[in-house]
Amino acid sequence: MLDLILKKSDGSSESKKIVAKPLSSNQEVYENLRLLEKDFLKVRLVRIPKVICVDLESDYVFTEYVTGTNVENILHQVILQRHFNIRQKRLFEEIGQGLAEINLKLEMIHGDPRTANWIFGGCVRARKKLSLIDWECAGKSDPAWDLSSLIYSVGRSVSYLLCDLSLERKDDLIDLFDAICSAIIAGYAKVDGGRKVIKQSAGYWVYHVLSVIPEIHERIFQHCRTPLPNGFGFLRWLPPSILSTTIVKKKSVARLLLKVCTRVSSIILLILVKRNLELAKRRMHAAIMHDILFRE
Repeated sequence: MLDLILKKSDGSSESKKIVAKPLSSNQEVYENLRLLEKDFLKVRLVRIPKVICVDLESDYVFTEYVTGTNVENILHQVILQRHFNIRQKRLFEEIGQGLAEINLKLEMIHGDPRTANWIFGGCVRARKKLSLIDWECAGKSDPAWDLSSLIYSVGRSVSYLLCDLSLERKDDLIDLFDAICSAIIAGYAKVDGGRKVIKQSAGYWVYHVLSVIPEIHERIFQHCRTPLPNGFGFLRWLPPSILSTTIVKKKSVARLLLKVCTRVSSIILLILVKRNLELAKRRMHAAIMHDILFRE
């Protein structure tokens, strides 16, 4: 973030904050966002940061700095308080609806619409209270990817807290996860074509979960290079599928690996592979197929 000093014609100056980011290999995205600013009038609930300048010489893009509350912080507050009020429910419904408008009305995807990239409020005069930032991964692709990525980011937040509290099942947190996802999905379904995307997103949701296993297996393998207690040295030779199944099914092995491996790797593997597949099945089949797709 940079402080920009604007000189006015009357001699006065104004300080304005802007964001500078490397263009990487996707500079066309920000150039296209300039053209999309008019198209975003079709999106009723979400605004995008205004692109101030695309500097090809320095390979930097300068965009408007968006003030407000990060939705991920709001999500953490909801989870910690174990309470989901009407105002928060409406917020997540609007996030789902806003994402659907981007996907289906503008026919593009954001690519990384996790909760950390949503900003709520900030500008009092703004008609749209939600902003979506970080458009480096935007493009033309399957909108089901965006929806599944958003729900997956909610699942990760709940998963970390589940394991931080204990390894036991926490039904109230799982019910809270269901309520948040129901709000997002209900909002997405309000836009024409949204229900079809919801149905297609189930496959991506499971993909998000399973894609973590190779990375976590590599972390476990690295830590297993260090001496293990007698009788457990065989773990370093297990392939990913067998290792992940063993950790999920044997709580005693899971507790041992919590001491040997990094806490983060064990948390992600145990929670995402076991619990979130259960949540995915419960959420996608029970709520989506019945409550939304077949609701009058």
